[in-house]
Amino acid sequence: MLAKVGAHYGQDTNRWHLLTGDKATLHKVIGTSFLARDAGDPFNSMPGNSTGTERIAVVDQHGRVRVYLDGLRPDTAVAVVAEIVKLREAK
Repeated sequence: MLAKVGAHYGQDTNRWHLLTGDKATLHKVIGTSFLARDAGDPFNSMPGNSTGTERIAVVDQHGRVRVYLDGLRPDTAVAVVAEIVKLREAK
């Protein structure tokens, strides 16, 4: 299923990897790979108690940050996709 999603969005498998699995395993991988965990914060609503998710960067093909978005807003996923569409159209 993830291979189809990646192909649909033109995933470059040399640069991007899609990950799936059970939640406990994913949270462990995320917490030890690229997002810090804060199990002591009783108000943390992020899955796996991940921290540092409030700032999402959209990066262009040259590695330049084009925009930062608030990762805690419910509309962020839509905004990220919109920014990616803009980047693709600018080519």
